[in-house]
Amino acid sequence: MLYVEPMSNLSFNRRTLIRWCSAISAWTMAQSSRKQAAAQTRAGRAPVKLRKPYIAIQVPPFCWKDEGTEKVLDIIQEKARVNTIWAYTYTYEHRRLKADELPDHGKAAFEKDYNGGSFCDYDPKYFRNTILGDFRAPDYDGINVISEVLPKAKARGMDFICWDYNNAFPNLAARMKNASKVMEIDVYGQRRNSSCFNNEDFRNHLFGKIENYLKTYPDITGIAWGCERAGPLNNVILRDRATCFCRDCQAKGRERGISVERARQGYLALIGLFQASRKDQRPNDGYFVEFWRLLLKYPEILAWENLWTDSYHTRCAASSTASPKVSHRRSPSAGTSGTTPLSTRSIAPRRTMRCPGSTLTSSSPPSTTIPAVRGWPSS
Repeated sequence: MLYVEPMSNLSFNRRTLIRWCSAISAWTMAQSSRKQAAAQTRAGRAPVKLRKPYIAIQVPPFCWKDEGTEKVLDIIQEKARVNTIWAYTYTYEHRRLKADELPDHGKAAFEKDYNGGSFCDYDPKYFRNTILGDFRAPDYDGINVISEVLPKAKARGMDFICWDYNNAFPNLAARMKNASKVMEIDVYGQRRNSSCFNNEDFRNHLFGKIENYLKTYPDITGIAWGCERAGPLNNVILRDRATCFCRDCQAKGRERGISVERARQGYLALIGLFQASRKDQRPNDGYFVEFWRLLLKYPEILAWENLWTDSYHTRCAASSTASPKVSHRRSPSAGTSGTTPLSTRSIAPRRTMRCPGSTLTSSSPPSTTIPAVRGWPSS
């Protein structure tokens, strides 16, 4: 006889629901990632090479200015045997920390008007096809991190990676000219602070940076493209928002036969469920049952999540072919954060040891990904 345990006896709370949701999102991303990896293998791209051991450290721009390039290199090479520098060459985060957070850091002046942007010079010709062509960082006396650090690192036998960090920082839209025009649009029709990968201007901006790195600075070891972002499903779980519903994403959805309006309705219903859960307003049949019902009622929810993830991987694949010098490696992650290396040699995040103002990274499998992707919603 088959015995089915009553739902009332099952221990299924909000925490369990979120774990299930994250697992479903991660599984969806993994399927797409495997297809991309298989396509690259078929393309016959030569495998990338790793230093053994691979010991890397991420260094924000202010460290070189405050402590001096030679001193920083001395410390990380002598004390940690670092052989690869991940130098932030593009970021809208990573301002100086406060004095009490960096007691031995040298200069500890906390800037109140941090701008961010590119911490290296670039040739405007690579940005002719995008409205995002004005993004040079004025901070730290306009330091050019590549020109300052690369020759000194190479003289010590160290590799130099351009760490191009593209997280969704609130100050980016305010600080970069025209950036607000390429931001994602949420289910309510409001602009967010994350750039849309289906926006042509944003994609050309990314490709322009890669071309500039490789042609203006041919001695770099490689490029690491960082993007700690989540898709619409995880963003609903974590922060009650779902993107992207811009004109380009809507057009892409219709090409796939997805009802844009039903995708909106589905995500609005999901937002309502998770908002209620945070108030301990448990559905009669429990959180997971209600969540599963919404997925069945609105299959457009997962279809839109897949559209967003595929848009990210399309961007990755396009950047890999932007130059024959760039190779691209990925591995699936849990769908909430990660990085996607682009390198002439493989770049391996991500076991970390905290150092003042930086992150020490030792050899581990390449980490990965989180995605997302012009215009206002169509009427």
